[in-house]
Amino acid sequence: MIKKSILIENKASITAKNLQLIIQSEIRQSTIPIEDIGFSNL
Repeated sequence: MIKKSILIENKASITAKNLQLIIQSEIRQSTIPIEDIGFSNL
């Protein structure tokens, strides 16, 4: 079951640290627990 979907529309840096996905743009920084992310291979 996919818990979260992530849409990145603007230029951003994506890294991982301490089991968190870190998304940093010019405007803000967000973190998402890696265990909450699913993916679909369509």
